[in-house]
Amino acid sequence: MAALEYLDLTRNNWSGKIPSSLFFLKNLSIVYFYKNKLSGKIPRVVEAMNIKVIDLSNNHLTGTVPEDFGKYGNLSELNLSFNQLSGEIPDSIGLLPGLKILKLFNNNFSGTLPPDFGRNSMLEEIQVACNRFTGKLPEHLCDNGRLVGLVAFENDLHGELPRSLGNCSGLEIVAVEKNMFSGNIPCGLWTLLNLSILTFSDNLCTGELLEELSQNLSRLEISNSRFSEYALTTRVNEKIDVYSFGVILLELATGRKANDGDEHASLAEWAWRHYQDGNPIVNALDEEVEEPCYLDQMCCVFTLGIICTGTQPSTRPSMKEVLRILVQCNQPLGYAKKNAANDCNISPLLENSKRETGKLENTSV
Repeated sequence: MAALEYLDLTRNNWSGKIPSSLFFLKNLSIVYFYKNKLSGKIPRVVEAMNIKVIDLSNNHLTGTVPEDFGKYGNLSELNLSFNQLSGEIPDSIGLLPGLKILKLFNNNFSGTLPPDFGRNSMLEEIQVACNRFTGKLPEHLCDNGRLVGLVAFENDLHGELPRSLGNCSGLEIVAVEKNMFSGNIPCGLWTLLNLSILTFSDNLCTGELLEELSQNLSRLEISNSRFSEYALTTRVNEKIDVYSFGVILLELATGRKANDGDEHASLAEWAWRHYQDGNPIVNALDEEVEEPCYLDQMCCVFTLGIICTGTQPSTRPSMKEVLRILVQCNQPLGYAKKNAANDCNISPLLENSKRETGKLENTSV
């Protein structure tokens, strides 16, 4: 065991505590323990000074994050999400030079986030949603220009969003809804070329939308904030409305919530992956709707939801096309032609759509 470098014990229903002797292994570099039933506290990393990846997510761990974690200069990924951890995050973690990915969501963490996050690190992704963090977001989150995702919704964070976000050219996701942020949104944030998701509903932010928004923006949520009324006019691109409507369709068809895909994906992403993996559509539908007479319509709504939430705004249908397809959904013969295997083919529904539907044709339930 002394030469052990890589340890992967995921999805094994392991229970009990993490052996304290594990982190005495000097050569240990990568540890994957996610999706087990491990409990107790996280042991100190005593000898494994070269450790790069620690993933203990989806367990029943309690206690705090060991101070020692801030000593490991090679640590690039730390995932402690979906546990019952509490307390504050050691400030020393914010100084880790190699840290790229930090996932702490769905715990009971409190206090402020380390102020040096992003200042001297390679930080690309920070997910701290669904905790009890307070204070401001670190001002230097995107000083290195590498940040791709910031997910911090459902906390007690306040103050203005860091100005560095407005110059973060690689930023794709900013999800900070259900906090107490105030002030103006950094001007550059609206037009970042790669930004696809921007959600900050249920905050105290003020100001107005710019004339132009990012062309890649597929999801924009600003409800229950203090923006001027004109922020809710037609300046919000129709393709964003189509995406939001698609999410609603998926919610109706599956009985899930928008953020209830799985621990790593939204509902829209989960639905697309379900289709891409070749799984039957019926397996994704709401189990509480048992009447077989609604199967065709539900398959149709699910499929339309996937089309409306496509990652490229230019490939989404117009609302007029969406309405036309929904009307067809209520006409079973126009939507689904039963074959000998009692399957349901969606090609007749999509054949006249302007969207490129090559990947969605000839799908069977």
